[in-house]
Amino acid sequence: TIKVQERWYWWVLPILEHANRNFSAFLDDGDWSRIRYGAYVQNVNFLGRKKTLRFLFKLGYQNVFNFSYISPQYKYKVGWGAGADYFFQDQIIVKTVDNKPVNSPYYTTPAIKKKSVKGSVNYRHHLYYRHELIISANQFEVNDSILIENPNYLPNGKSTVNYIELTYKYNHDTRDSKIYPLKGSYYGFDLTNLGVGSNELNYLYGGLHYKF
Repeated sequence: TIKVQERWYWWVLPILEHANRNFSAFLDDGDWSRIRYGAYVQNVNFLGRKKTLRFLFKLGYQNVFNFSYISPQYKYKVGWGAGADYFFQDQIIVKTVDNKPVNSPYYTTPAIKKKSVKGSVNYRHHLYYRHELIISANQFEVNDSILIENPNYLPNGKSTVNYIELTYKYNHDTRDSKIYPLKGSYYGFDLTNLGVGSNELNYLYGGLHYKF
């Protein structure tokens, strides 16, 4: 006799957090107006085909709206995903003085806005090996008043920057469990080019990861 219980497909998690970098920063200014609240919603079996659908929104001091869709790997080898983000807030840190952040005033229009759309493809050529390529188109915009406070906030004193971001990820995972592994190991690396082909914004960075 085999008895099974179907897992939850819909997950809804509330969000309540402070926008300061850490608890020490909160104790330093004690500003309760920087509260963010919202929800994270996920369906891990969208349309009954193991497709993942995610929504995230935050309101308050910062406003964040995120959508993403992840398709399962076709024949357990190739999968893809897509998503979009929109972010804005009415106050930001414009510069640092004596190693302390200086905040802008609250503006009636957003001090900063960011929009992005992205797509990804992943390839699993072996049980333990995964490759993923992510590309995104981004637009970063600041209020003209921010440039008065700090003309160098964006490259070349511009109020808007458009750029392409390209990321490659590779990992080798032989763990018997991702939540509480008892055997196996995980290692991988990622490499990101921020501003592909741009003369204004071009950063290359990466990271190495190892777990055992």
